Amino acid sequence: MKPCSVPRTAFTFVELMVVIAVIGVLVALLLPAIQAAREAARRSQCSKNLQQIGLAMQSYHDAWSVFPFGQGGTDGGTDLTCNMGELSGWAPLMPYVGDPPLFRQIDEPQTYEDFSFSRFGPRPDVSAHPAISKYRPWYCQPRILLCPSDPEARQVPGRPGQTSYRFSWGDVIAHTEQRAAPRGVFGRNSGVSIAMIADGTSNTIAVSERVIAPQGPQVRVSDKWAIAADVEGMEVGPYVSLQVSADRALLNPTGALDMSPMMWANGRLPFGGFTTVSAPNSPACMGPDGAVIDGQPRFDWGIIPPSSEHPGGVQVVLADGSTRFVSEVIDCGDLTLPEAVKGPSPYGVWGALGTIQGEEMSAEPSYW
Repeated sequence: MKPCSVPRTAFTFVELMVVIAVIGVLVALLLPAIQAAREAARRSQCSKNLQQIGLAMQSYHDAWSVFPFGQGGTDGGTDLTCNMGELSGWAPLMPYVGDPPLFRQIDEPQTYEDFSFSRFGPRPDVSAHPAISKYRPWYCQPRILLCPSDPEARQVPGRPGQTSYRFSWGDVIAHTEQRAAPRGVFGRNSGVSIAMIADGTSNTIAVSERVIAPQGPQVRVSDKWAIAADVEGMEVGPYVSLQVSADRALLNPTGALDMSPMMWANGRLPFGGFTTVSAPNSPACMGPDGAVIDGQPRFDWGIIPPSSEHPGGVQVVLADGSTRFVSEVIDCGDLTLPEAVKGPSPYGVWGALGTIQGEEMSAEPSYW
């Protein structure tokens, strides 16, 4: 007589472990592909933002025959009666990037909670005076100025609007006040026309990205968003800036500014600009305020590279309105040399892409 066989009604423990292991392997194989697909979508949206910004720049130039300033505005008053010449070029570009109502608020005198503000608003620095926090336009968040790949690119309640995108000041370090002949497309009180871009608009960078700093104290200070303060010696050779970082972290977090940027409306170099000196995603450094270089005290000077969360580099807008991707290992020439006041950039292809009249194109027909 054969023994009675009882059908199994469940997996054995070994079989269950095998199934879990197979699922784990599949997830491990699929997750990078899913993340890559998501980043590709985010990068595509970022590119669309930059394309719209490039088109807005061209429209502005058609209307005014120059590109807007990188930093400028009203001056000669107090932090509440004028913007102290710190207004970002995003303000005059607002009608062209799809936000005319915001520009109209800025373009007219406003009164909020019994505080009256002049045309073009107060100083775009909420730390300068408590009443500046009443000025509503500075707290608006233009969506086009946020990169989807940047984890901190969002509207933060109670804080000024932010930006993931910045204006190129060219290959400058200490000579950031060259108003008559700026090295880059943008600068302080600049008004660069296409006719001034002798190197060619298709070979000159106008706008790029920089990662927004996270809110609150940070355990690890990343050189993708932090700025090392009071770094000396950069006017002799920008290689000094590379010595403040190890493994994508600033060596001295207590001397770092974790405000990159503070608000979209502030056009000062640390908050609204970038330089084409050291490569994208390399450390950002500001020199000591008041340092006398070439017989002149310097303020808001230093090296601010663009940065992004896109793997391997950053996206840029050229002066002709087109977009490109720039690798973080782009040639930066000789970083032991001081900056050039005129003529070709000493900082390789990257420096050449930042200049408008560097005459580098005579030796290099195309960078792309």
